[in-house]
Amino acid sequence: CMRALGGSWSFSRSGIHCGGHQCISAVGNTSLAFLSCTLGGFPPGLAGKSRMKRPATDALFLAANSSASLTNTTVSFTGLMHGAGVYVRDAARAVLKHCCLRNNRACALAVAGAGHVSAYNCLF
Repeated sequence: CMRALGGSWSFSRSGIHCGGHQCISAVGNTSLAFLSCTLGGFPPGLAGKSRMKRPATDALFLAANSSASLTNTTVSFTGLMHGAGVYVRDAARAVLKHCCLRNNRACALAVAGAGHVSAYNCLF
């Protein structure tokens, strides 16, 4: 749904949902901040009565030197095609504080390569 290719991005009290794809992917020297947001696929009824539940592949995908901070954010309804709630790889970094990662089919959090994740007071 969104691709961040550089710069600083911040989201507050926002819902970012995508069915069948990555909600947000970041590469390069990108910095993302989420405060009190929801990220992930579509649960039943989110996009109207006619839309069926449809998971995202990954809610947040970080690669290269990108970074993200998530505070009081919910990540849910992911895992289509073995995706994750938050997927961090290469030299990317993520810090999660007071977050809830739930209803993620494959896994809530995935780290590959030299990726680094810190999670504080989170519910998985």
